[in-house]
Amino acid sequence: MKSENMDTVGKMLISKNLIIAFAESATAGRLSAEFSMIDNAGKFLKGGIACYDACLKEDLLQVDHALIKTYTPESMEVTRAISLGLSRLIPADIHIGITGLTTPGGSETQEKPVGTMFIYATHQGDLAFSQRFNFTGEREEIVSATVEACAAMLIEYLDSI
Repeated sequence: MKSENMDTVGKMLISKNLIIAFAESATAGRLSAEFSMIDNAGKFLKGGIACYDACLKEDLLQVDHALIKTYTPESMEVTRAISLGLSRLIPADIHIGITGLTTPGGSETQEKPVGTMFIYATHQGDLAFSQRFNFTGEREEIVSATVEACAAMLIEYLDSI
């Protein structure tokens, strides 16, 4: 179900004539799908890449293997790298990368438990916003919370430009 924040983001992107694209790991395309459900999505949504596996981050988005090995696939450093890699593949004004841990079995630690999510956004190549979140709940709740958090950050950012 589409939220009020999603509708607001869509209207703001249209009014500012901005195009958006996503590189999603932990959310595996959910953000792109949610944005596609906003009225007039074709006016602002360019597309997205689901890069769930680290190999796609490396091969498709040109994330350095050493970066993944050093920081793990679920880190702000890799999230930044997938955003920048996305900008070389999909022309858009805003590029957003998302990584994180929605279930056990990744790089979780006591300092980075399941529910840790990273969002990194650029606007015309410059940092727009980035944040680490610690959500709780089941996979669906973590992914939904991440989508909502991204929408809220977009609203705040778009309101400032």
